[in-house]
Amino acid sequence: MTNEMPNPPAGAPVPDPATLLHAIGSPVRWHALRSLALAGPQSVNDLAAQGGRAQDAMSRHLTELWQVGAVVVVNPPDGDRRKIFYAIPPERLREAAGGKEIDYGACVLRFS
Repeated sequence: MTNEMPNPPAGAPVPDPATLLHAIGSPVRWHALRSLALAGPQSVNDLAAQGGRAQDAMSRHLTELWQVGAVVVVNPPDGDRRKIFYAIPPERLREAAGGKEIDYGACVLRFS
């Protein structure tokens, strides 16, 4: 069994900036975005452990970020298709002075 979820088309605009801002307003989701921006793609389990959350709770948070287009699902680096890995959409992530930026069009998030 694979855990595949379709990603929005590359470069697709975030449909509703208010929905995006609401989704990233959660401290748990903010921490996940920061971790993904600075460390790259990670599994639900990795992000759950970092945030001190249960795997199922972190999965719900990441699904909400995915639904608004803040993150995408990527192939696991180890090829184990049973795992779900999330990443910042590559077209939205860029290097910045002292860290990384995620440009969602409606807002730019800066992490150091």
